[in-house]
Amino acid sequence: MITAGERILAQLVAAYNNRGLAFRARGDLDRAVEDYDKAISLMPDHYVAINNRGVALMAKGELDRAITDFDQAIRLKSDYLAAFGARAAAYSRKGLFDRAIADLDVVIKADPKNQVLIRERGTMKAKIGDGVGAEADFRRAEALVSGSTAPVRPK
Repeated sequence: MITAGERILAQLVAAYNNRGLAFRARGDLDRAVEDYDKAISLMPDHYVAINNRGVALMAKGELDRAITDFDQAIRLKSDYLAAFGARAAAYSRKGLFDRAIADLDVVIKADPKNQVLIRERGTMKAKIGDGVGAEADFRRAEALVSGSTAPVRPK
């Protein structure tokens, strides 16, 4: 049974998280991080707020801190695909393409028709010299596109 106090706490955490999203959307990343910090201080296992803070930190260029948050969100909810996708982006920005590919593998396994992520994985495979794997991903992504122009391959 959820008590009134727990319900109020959950609402307060949601409010801080949602306001953090609003701050992030308008580019006020410092205030977004502050609100995510408040949400997390009240509910340390709130994996969504942790992930959202990681996204804001990544936007600020604080990639190592962002990856730490994504790691924590995944530890708290091992099937939280948003954290895997965000961590893949952070790894890619750091040039850690093997790690990014591994995270994209998780997301693509859950969403095998996501041609955008498959193409992104192909791009990363090309960057690490896996031409065969890159070509396979580009072909798969193109096959998933129906009724529209096939995506242009990166050079």
